[in-house]
Amino acid sequence: SYYEYLKAKYTRKRDLLVGALKEVGFAVPNYEITPGGGFFIFARAGREIADMIPQKYIMAKNEAAPGGVARQDWALCQWMAEEVGLLCIPSSPFFSLDKAEQGASDSFIRVAFCKNDETIE
Repeated sequence: SYYEYLKAKYTRKRDLLVGALKEVGFAVPNYEITPGGGFFIFARAGREIADMIPQKYIMAKNEAAPGGVARQDWALCQWMAEEVGLLCIPSSPFFSLDKAEQGASDSFIRVAFCKNDETIE
């Protein structure tokens, strides 16, 4: 059916992006035991990735960021967009302001896999 086709197509795309993210040092959920949904992967940046973020991005003033400051998730996304060429979404808007300001969202980003295979690869 059409829905089985869609599920297979986007499961394959998700798995392709999971592999790429793991290869460069991100941790991702195990979708064999963790339910997934939508077209995004909630990935955690490892220490090596966090250490690559230029200091100019970390804790910089950013009116769009929760609390007006670019914590690590925002800094990582901004750096990746501006210098690496990969667009992803900071996780802090998905946390309460209190938790985001405490750093609970610092290591996480959202990455979409509703893209063509060439973009994911």
